[in-house]
Amino acid sequence: MNAETRRKKIMEQLSASHKPVSATALAGMFSVSRQVIVGDIALLRASGADITATPRGYVLTKESVGLLYTVAVQHSPVQTEQELCIFVDNGCIVEDVIVEHPIYGQIIGQLHLCSRYDVGQFMSRLDNGDTSVLSPTLKEKIAYAESLNPGSDTTINIALNYGGRAELTYAFSQLAAEGKTEITEEDVSRALYTHESGDPDMIVRTGGDLRISNFLLWQAAYAELYFTEKLWPDLTPADVDDMIRDFYSRKRRYGGL
Repeated sequence: MNAETRRKKIMEQLSASHKPVSATALAGMFSVSRQVIVGDIALLRASGADITATPRGYVLTKESVGLLYTVAVQHSPVQTEQELCIFVDNGCIVEDVIVEHPIYGQIIGQLHLCSRYDVGQFMSRLDNGDTSVLSPTLKEKIAYAESLNPGSDTTINIALNYGGRAELTYAFSQLAAEGKTEITEEDVSRALYTHESGDPDMIVRTGGDLRISNFLLWQAAYAELYFTEKLWPDLTPADVDDMIRDFYSRKRRYGGL
């Protein structure tokens, strides 16, 4: 399948879907990387397609059906889930959220929440980041940085106060809370912190250490490992080029012979 055909098929998938479709799901459908899908979406947008990125995936804007209202609310963080559930329980779709910022004015984040399941997934994303050990000032800065890019096509994961075992414990706890008695690999992958990003193609370990140190234990199953003596701040564009060349020189078998 060439790129033009793939983009046509992506439009068909988005048009037929009544809920957001993630880049990871599209990548699986067309056997390409998530990055390729993100590039396809950017080209489709440039050509005029009205595609919106939400926290749960891409949505193709269709002709509005029904009434559209803006509701002004004021709540504490712990009341967010209850408030969202009131809307979806009464047949509403929560399309977006608008936050008034003292410097940047209105900041709009696309949500497209239709059910309690959607609300639960959204709240899970809010709760995934464990900032309990951080100072209040740093927490405020993190929240501010996250608010600047609502609905962005790019996902950046910062592994701060992170551990691979803790992440797996979290994922299994989430699945147990859902009542899962038989768990598949797909179940575990969707319950991880990185479920929107997919698995890494390459993991670069700097500083001369030859281990992955409890980092992305599940996601690293088929990642290519690259080790360098250099420290992270000392890496140059030429070093990155060397890594990419090394990556493309390898034969990836994903567990096959």
